[in-house]
Amino acid sequence: MAKTIIVDGYNVIYKIPSLSENLEKSLESARGALAQLLMSWKSARKHIGDIFVVFDARSRAPMADVYFNQAGVAAVFADDADECIIGMIKNAKKGSDILVISADNRVRNHCRAYAVDVEYPDYLLEKRKRHIQEKVSEEKEIDAKTVFEINDLVRKTWKVG
Repeated sequence: MAKTIIVDGYNVIYKIPSLSENLEKSLESARGALAQLLMSWKSARKHIGDIFVVFDARSRAPMADVYFNQAGVAAVFADDADECIIGMIKNAKKGSDILVISADNRVRNHCRAYAVDVEYPDYLLEKRKRHIQEKVSEEKEIDAKTVFEINDLVRKTWKVG
């Protein structure tokens, strides 16, 4: 069964710097950048089904969904995006495989209440984030002799043990 993804549109745009940079141009540009990110992200994962990106409708510009409805990534415009997402998870069929991507506490709490998987927006950048973390880990490794010297210095300086 393919996993359905529900994305809290503006929440994700504002939490991912590479997307929020597009807000200087326009909301439309930021939505387009999000659509491109999601299509690329989806193409690298075979277990992903449809992706629904939920936006607040009050900020909908003409032709706002031009980039969407491609490659299984669809835009949903609702009066209240959070309420729409909560309604989608409440009304999901039992046993549905759903993942919500949002940093909104209210949305996240409802996901937990309905046993729906939820991730923060940087989940969409997982590979990049993991790569950076691995690089930092490699740089932080120190040998046993240096650890002993540091501990010895701390003991002498602070007169510990």
